[in-house]
Amino acid sequence: MRRVFLRPAIFGPLAASALALVLAGCSNPVTQGIGNASSGLAQRLSLSNSNQQREAIPQAKRPDNRPCPHAVIRDGTQTLRIYERGGEGDPQFIRFQGSILKVARECIYSGDEILSVKFGISGRVVIGPRGKPDTVTLPIRAVFLPRGGDPVWGDLFKQPVTINPGESSSEFVLVQQTAAVTIKPGESFADYTVFIGFDEKPGG
Repeated sequence: MRRVFLRPAIFGPLAASALALVLAGCSNPVTQGIGNASSGLAQRLSLSNSNQQREAIPQAKRPDNRPCPHAVIRDGTQTLRIYERGGEGDPQFIRFQGSILKVARECIYSGDEILSVKFGISGRVVIGPRGKPDTVTLPIRAVFLPRGGDPVWGDLFKQPVTINPGESSSEFVLVQQTAAVTIKPGESFADYTVFIGFDEKPGG
């Protein structure tokens, strides 16, 4: 089985055009779907299948006009393919394919300049031509960084997903929170983004 690891450096500064799209400020720090998400995402993220524990993203307690960083799926990291050993790169040797389908976030303020971001991810794992019902662990990385700067927080989460006998796929939900961040003078939280994606690694 092979997992190709997306090094943390890949989550470094992005092109200005991409940042202009994902860093467009939001007017309200309540839970919202961003990027590939759609309206009402926070509620849907709280509903997982029978294999997953239900976990909701609560509504923000202090809605106001302060900026809230976006949460987006990093380009090229939305899909993870796990191959049978020796068949890497051949679609006929895929055991499992995972996909991140939606993301959402809410902002949690402590004072005017300290903030953390709670983010939710929903996705699905399907069995490939060489797979069978089993439990697979998905490596999901999230980093929190300002525009043009280095990450101020990052973590790698190992999300187990079980596909039961008689089933060909299973959904998953992951809810996490960044560390608290204090912005520097002259900065705005509108200049920050939480990037999310599969982080594959070799071996295994």
